[in-house]
Amino acid sequence: MEQAVILKSEKNGLHLHLNPSLPFPTLLEEIVKKFKESENFFKNAKVAISFGGRELSEEEENQIVDAISSNTRIQILCILNHDAVTEEVIRQKTKALVELEPEPVPVAKKASSSSIYRGSLKDGQVLESTESLLIMGDVPPTATVISVGNVIVLGLLQGKVQAGAKGDDTSVIAATQFDPNRFMIGSNCYQREEKRNRFSFKSKNKTPEAKIASVSEGIIHIVPLEEFSF
Repeated sequence: MEQAVILKSEKNGLHLHLNPSLPFPTLLEEIVKKFKESENFFKNAKVAISFGGRELSEEEENQIVDAISSNTRIQILCILNHDAVTEEVIRQKTKALVELEPEPVPVAKKASSSSIYRGSLKDGQVLESTESLLIMGDVPPTATVISVGNVIVLGLLQGKVQAGAKGDDTSVIAATQFDPNRFMIGSNCYQREEKRNRFSFKSKNKTPEAKIASVSEGIIHIVPLEEFSF
């Protein structure tokens, strides 16, 4: 009989291989049991997790994360797709971005840590942070994010974003699906020019790529995440 859950430690976090035939409530109990058995090993670890073996809805993924967080001292930072090459790049860059602290600026304290917002923002929602911000979800076109430090989105970024809100041009904005029409870094503003062409056959469903925006000599640069260096 196939095990309910197999826990594997990988470079980019923990991978849970899940039984595809078990009812989800039973599977959830088995996951909690497995993590409780391993809690002494992981202690107060902060990890990213990925899933395999069965298809999960976003709600089911969130239930698993909540169950682990509620029943153990393990802190789940984010959920990753189990793509070894892509996710390893994202993991390394995201870790560096979260740990990257903006330079001190007038009338503002230096951000010494990062805030984590888990879940997608709602339409029209405004999210503000006095430190670097990691969003584990999507930012829709009508949502707004304002951060004194960096803004990192593990999801689709389409809304308005301001990083370095107190004037810090060394802050960055990054997303695994980077597609904002307008954003600011410090005092530098970027507005994407919409090219309207009724003869264009470019697919509107093309998945946005993982990119990062930064400022150099007063100019905003947007590059693929894997090409960015610190």
